[in-house]
Amino acid sequence: MPLNAFPILLLAPLLAAACQSAPRQAPPPVLTAWPDVPVPQGFEPLETVAAKAAFQIGEFRHGELSYLGLGTVEGVEEYYRGRLPVHGWQEAPDGVWKKGPWRLTVTVTNAPKEVYEGFNKVVVTLRMRSERTPLTSR
Repeated sequence: MPLNAFPILLLAPLLAAACQSAPRQAPPPVLTAWPDVPVPQGFEPLETVAAKAAFQIGEFRHGELSYLGLGTVEGVEEYYRGRLPVHGWQEAPDGVWKKGPWRLTVTVTNAPKEVYEGFNKVVVTLRMRSERTPLTSR
């Protein structure tokens, strides 16, 4: 074997490894909160399948986040009616909150009795969707 072929043989495995390690696009980060949607103090995120799919890419948002905390259905609904407008959300006649291309549905329900003992706990579910697709959100 000629001497000038020896460096090529040493570099061949390195070049092959470099070709196989093409960078992959990272999936969008999973959210635990929407930045402009408040969550009542003391409420903790619930891990649900839907929550694992909640994301934001630029102005495109989609997903469902749920929280568990102490309160009453009426009290938490009043909290959102008072706090969402402070963050730029407007309530439509159908009960859906709107802000730019985003639509937010807030659902408050009593927590299942198995979840707690002797406390009044509720579950808040925030469903977000965008009116535009990620490709048209610019």
